[in-house]
Amino acid sequence: PPPPSPSPPLPVCKAETRYVIVFDISGSMACQGTTCSAGQPKPIINAKTYMKTVVGSLGLSTSSSLVQATLVTFDSGVYRPLAWTNNATAMNTAIDGLCNGNQNTCSGYTNIAGGLQDAFTLLSGIPSSFGGAKVVILLTDGQGNRPIPSTSNTVGSNPVAYQAAMNIKGSGATLISLGFNGAILTALNGYASVDPNCVGVASGRRHVYAGATIDDLESFLQQIAKAICGDNVECASPPLDQPACNTERSAWDDVNTQCGTECRAQINQFSSGIQYRTCTNFCAGVGRKCVSGSSSCTSGTTTTCNTIRSDSSYTCRCGDPLYF
Repeated sequence: PPPPSPSPPLPVCKAETRYVIVFDISGSMACQGTTCSAGQPKPIINAKTYMKTVVGSLGLSTSSSLVQATLVTFDSGVYRPLAWTNNATAMNTAIDGLCNGNQNTCSGYTNIAGGLQDAFTLLSGIPSSFGGAKVVILLTDGQGNRPIPSTSNTVGSNPVAYQAAMNIKGSGATLISLGFNGAILTALNGYASVDPNCVGVASGRRHVYAGATIDDLESFLQQIAKAICGDNVECASPPLDQPACNTERSAWDDVNTQCGTECRAQINQFSSGIQYRTCTNFCAGVGRKCVSGSSSCTSGTTTTCNTIRSDSSYTCRCGDPLYF
């Protein structure tokens, strides 16, 4: 048979834009705490290659300051490996150097909240005279589980990651969510901006591109490049169906037992390790509002979502998507 036709080149952004790439370097990106298929490379390896392809569509050029980008990474903490630059080679070198370069030894938890907060801080530092577009590109393979709330902090209805996402979108920036592996679609939807070109096509469709592996995101490259450039005139976001809560909960982190047919699960590590402290915080990590907490799967005392727990496990019932 004839060889497959080459993929069309990605569109290159030309308008004045500032990009913040928020890149997950937590342990799961190097198969820490997860099982990688035999013979398969660590997710971080393909994620680096993928993101460098995305960088190629940003329009970075050392001959012009029209387009600039910066890089934020997160595991348990948050880091800035590269300041604002118009140099695509410098950006790609910084991406190659993540997780100790060729060793690809990522570690730590998943502080999506911190990464988004830092992205907002960087956007806030852009001079008010800047008249171009602002875009945040989030790439993650997991469920946010940092920062740990303080013993007195129940967070309430606007958990940290979603508040940061609200701030980013409220500043006029576009937030694009790229997720794979253990990323929770409901959470990615909650972070992302609505695609304005999808009005009338699919109400509320968001800039979310997700797949089981990083390779699955390859099929979205054209759509992502159009969304990033902001000059598309058609709906660029794929029609990703919102999964039912009972279906999605099998992918939640730290689930000891799935409880019944309601959207409930017994969660491990309330008093050690992850330390969610409240069901509000746990449910927010999977992109949902909390309905209630209880002391066991089948019976026990029902309490409010913001009751601070010190148990090693506790049952949370989550509900509707936490969209802003």
